[in-house]
Amino acid sequence: MASTRHWFESVAEAQRRARRQLPRSVYLALVAGSEKGLTLRDNVAAFSELRFAPAEVGDLPATREMATTVLGQEISLPVIASPAGVQAVHPEGEVGVARGAAQAGTAVGLSAFASMPVEAVAAANPKTFFQMYWMGDRDDMLAQVERARRAGARALIVTLDWSFSDGRDWGSPAIPAKLDLRAMLAHGPECLVRPRWVLAWLRGGGLPDLTVPNMARPGEPSPAFFEAYGRWMRTPPPSWADIGWLRGQWGGPFMVKGVMRPDDARRAAGIGATAVSVSNHGGNDLDGVPASIRALSAVAGVPSRLFPPWLDTEIAETPASTARLASSILVTPLSMNGPSHAERSQATSSQDGGTDCSHCP
Repeated sequence: MASTRHWFESVAEAQRRARRQLPRSVYLALVAGSEKGLTLRDNVAAFSELRFAPAEVGDLPATREMATTVLGQEISLPVIASPAGVQAVHPEGEVGVARGAAQAGTAVGLSAFASMPVEAVAAANPKTFFQMYWMGDRDDMLAQVERARRAGARALIVTLDWSFSDGRDWGSPAIPAKLDLRAMLAHGPECLVRPRWVLAWLRGGGLPDLTVPNMARPGEPSPAFFEAYGRWMRTPPPSWADIGWLRGQWGGPFMVKGVMRPDDARRAAGIGATAVSVSNHGGNDLDGVPASIRALSAVAGVPSRLFPPWLDTEIAETPASTARLASSILVTPLSMNGPSHAERSQATSSQDGGTDCSHCP
């Protein structure tokens, strides 16, 4: 079926449409990778190296069934929306993605650095998995855990595949701390050539404020993204005992995201994690680490109740069956025209894979 205004067949087409519709800096911030972008490119290229040897007669059932269960939730296809920070490229942000995922019958991961509060996202999609970082003190983290629990989040994801690497050697734009007069003057010209994008925001109540409401401490306003980022940078990295403590505080389905080595997979199993995600943070962390799909086989070879693991990576116009070693693929659909486009991104992901193009955590 050929692509039309209201239908497209691949995530690559979604990305092409986003490039036409978004201001240049917004689009480049979405697709950028760390340093030279070696890992970012390898995440996509590695899939092109895989080949198939299909059986001609497989005694397959008459009805194709892609439904599965992840973190205790039944979903209609082995793909969920990956948690990606600050999806303020559309007025609905993560709420639109959550609604689209729900329409596709699947779950949504919500970043602690999201532009929408967990309460609104969980209301749009009850199958919400809240993702957080080891940051602040334990009281801060407990406050996030309890807020996610009250909102109805079904699982907790802790991300470990993000470090201090913030080099962008290949043209990623500077992201303003807030949309003040100086930032508006700097980015105004490129927004003028995308009037429909600006108008959509104005109709939604105003331009994005670049805050992260899920990071707000009780009784305090939502911090700006870089304020919360600074809080994370000042937090010492966790030990496996720390991660085990967090799992115990949550007490429900718990995934460790960012596992690229078999020994770390064993450690995750040792602290009682429910699942692991093989992830290099979408090529937005330490440049030069291998593509997630290259690490998948070794991690999947670890005998454990955690496996098969999840895979979090970039996949564009590549048959997703190459990734069926993983029990689920985490995909970040581009928010272009609201939830209907997010739903189409989820639907095509079962055939073409997806593109995790998050610049932010």
